[in-house]
Amino acid sequence: MFTSKPSKKPLLNAEIEDPNAALPKTRQPKREVAVGNEEEEEEGVRERKLGHKLFFCCCDTKRAVLWLNITFLLLNIFTFTAAIARKDVERAEGFTQGMIMRGCFMFVTFSTILGAWWYSKTIVLVGLIFTTYQLTVAVMKASKYDWNGGYNEDGELEVILSLIWNMLLFYAEGAFIWELNDGIITAETYKRRERYCCCFNC
Repeated sequence: MFTSKPSKKPLLNAEIEDPNAALPKTRQPKREVAVGNEEEEEEGVRERKLGHKLFFCCCDTKRAVLWLNITFLLLNIFTFTAAIARKDVERAEGFTQGMIMRGCFMFVTFSTILGAWWYSKTIVLVGLIFTTYQLTVAVMKASKYDWNGGYNEDGELEVILSLIWNMLLFYAEGAFIWELNDGIITAETYKRRERYCCCFNC
């Protein structure tokens, strides 16, 4: 009897059992996308760390400049309107001069808000100069104030709040100008970086 010899015909690639043959071929792009996302996240973390936060725990410098100046502008509008609505405005000494100065203050404050929104270092610098003047006046009033209970033209709370408020403005506007000058914060980078808020991520 004749015995059949094993065939020496080479096996085709399709006949070779490959345990990985049934696996989908679309895993490699997913890995590349995952790696790309990790790199973008790491880049975003590095970019966020460059940003300065007000007193290291609160808003970024742009929001701080906007919020502080908007609050100051609204307060000035309220007091300006209240002063005009008084019945004895004509009898007040130096009323016209005071209203002109207050109007100039509101104009500078409004310009500073626009400068921060437009990332204009020059406009915000004008606001910083104005804040420096206000801070100097507040410091002089605090130094001349009689804290022992003597006669004072301004109240104690008015002197303290004016000093603290102008210090906050000076700090926020100075830090914002420094970031603009150093290129840390721009219109392009600000959209990509994390925005810190007093109510979130503190």
